[in-house]
Amino acid sequence: MNLIKYLSLSAFCASLVGCASYDAKTHQKIKFVSPDLPAVSVVVDGQNIGETTTSLIAERGKKYHIVFEKPGYKTQEITYRVSTSPKAPGYSVYSIPALESGFKSEPKPAAVAKEEPKPAPAPVVKEEPAEVVAPAPVKAEPVKKAEPVKVAEPVKAEPVKAAPAPVAPPKDISTRTLKDLQKDLATLRKQRRLNIISQEEFDAKVAAVEVEIEALYK
Repeated sequence: MNLIKYLSLSAFCASLVGCASYDAKTHQKIKFVSPDLPAVSVVVDGQNIGETTTSLIAERGKKYHIVFEKPGYKTQEITYRVSTSPKAPGYSVYSIPALESGFKSEPKPAAVAKEEPKPAPAPVVKEEPAEVVAPAPVKAEPVKKAEPVKVAEPVKAEPVKAAPAPVAPPKDISTRTLKDLQKDLATLRKQRRLNIISQEEFDAKVAAVEVEIEALYK
């Protein structure tokens, strides 16, 4: 079954001009993310292409029936059509809306506390008066003369060295948001459209941005 599923997925990718490289003029790469719920399955035209964050190489001008599903949640269906305009981006990110839970929790009956039998009162014991013993006389010891206290010589204080100034930690790359990454993608598309960068450079830089997007939703 796993081999059949793998061959079917491979054939599906091949029909979309490959899963790794594509022509942005005829196809668009769509990455599916689910910020509110991880590991949502994405089914395109009846074929499960994986879980978020998975990608689809879609042909421009073609309509796709896409289903988002996860056990225990209501399934969502959409119809996605890629624009044929030459100004349309070759890469986009689709954020899946939060799936509604398919289960309703039933109220549990209130627990009835069982009354435990009260223990019988303990018998009262009469206390007898205790005998009072007089303390033995204490002999006073003679007081010894105090010896003179030696004064210690003053100690020279060493100059206090100033502590080095704290070094600010490097800025964490994780502070970049999805909006920042989408701006980077828009810049890359403009550079490719103006032939400022080659198709190989465009593919490599888009792949690097994809890694940052996947890190945001792990």
